[in-house]
Amino acid sequence: MAVRRKRKRYRGRRLRPQFILFCAVMAALLCGGALLVRRAPVFRHNATPVQSGDPATGDLSAIPAGYVTAEGDIHSGSLILVSNDHPYTFPADVELVTTLEQNISGYMARDYTVKQEKTAFAAFDSLLRAFAAATGREDVNISSAYRSYDEQQAVYAASAAENGQDHADSYVTQPGCSEHHTGLAVDLTRYDVRTGHSYDFTGEGEYGWIHTHGPEYGIVMRYAADKEAITGIAEESWHLRYVGVPHAAYMAEHNLCLEEYIDLLRSYPVSNPLRYKGCRIYFCPEGQLWVPEEENYTLSGNNVDGFIVTVS
Repeated sequence: MAVRRKRKRYRGRRLRPQFILFCAVMAALLCGGALLVRRAPVFRHNATPVQSGDPATGDLSAIPAGYVTAEGDIHSGSLILVSNDHPYTFPADVELVTTLEQNISGYMARDYTVKQEKTAFAAFDSLLRAFAAATGREDVNISSAYRSYDEQQAVYAASAAENGQDHADSYVTQPGCSEHHTGLAVDLTRYDVRTGHSYDFTGEGEYGWIHTHGPEYGIVMRYAADKEAITGIAEESWHLRYVGVPHAAYMAEHNLCLEEYIDLLRSYPVSNPLRYKGCRIYFCPEGQLWVPEEENYTLSGNNVDGFIVTVS
C-alpha cells in the first residue's frame, strides 16, 4: 500500500505542470478568439465596409442603415457654384441641345447658336411655355445660354471696351468663371417681331410671373440686388439659373442666393438631412460620399468641397 501511495504522489507531481500549461494555452486561445470576434469588421452584401459615423461632422456614430459609399464628381451637377472665386472645370463633354431645334413654342431664341444643357432646357421650356399660356405674351427671347471659354472672353472684352472695366467686373464674370459655361443659365430679352428691336428683360409687370413661378420649375433669378455683396455681381433680372427642384423653391422661400444655400447645406449631414417638400437633402464632403442603397436620389457636386444628395 505504501508503494501505491508513493506512485500516486509521483504522478501528481509530474502532471500538475502539464495541466497548468494546458489551461493557460486554452485560456489564451479563448481570449484571443473573443478579441478577434470583437474586432472583426461587418460587411454589407456589396462588400462595402460599414462605418458608423458621419464624415460631414466628424461624428463616428450615426451613418443611417441602408446607406453605401459612392463616387462622384464635385465639379458637375445642377447645384455647382461657378463664380470668379470658383472657376468652372470644363468636362470632356457636356450634353447640350440647340434650342431652336427643339420645336419650341410661346417664346423665342436668338439664333441656332443658343444651346442649353439638356435638363435645364426642359425646365426653361416648360417655364416659358407656361408664362405664354398665363399671360398671352410670346415675346420673351433667350438671347444667350451656353458659352465656351472663348465666347465668354469675347463678351467680357466687349463689355469692358464699351462700358469700362468697372462695369465689366460688376456685370460680367471672368472667362472660365461664368455660369454660362455650364449650360444651366440663360439671359432673357424681350423681342418685338414687328419692329425687330430687342429690349431689356426687367422682370417688371406681367414678366414678373417668370421670377415668381420659376422656382416651381427649378429656376431662380441668380443675381439679386440685395445679394451683390455675396455674389460679387450686380443685379441681373435677365439672368436665370437652373438649380433643380426642390432647391429653387427652398432658396426662394428663404431668400437665399446659391452661395448661401450651399453654405446652409453643410450643416445638414447624412445623419440629419434637411427635410423639404417630401425630400431629404444632405451634404457629404469630397471623398466621403454616402447614398441610399434602395431609394431614388439625385447627386450634384457643389464645385467647392463636396456633394449635395437629394433623396425623393
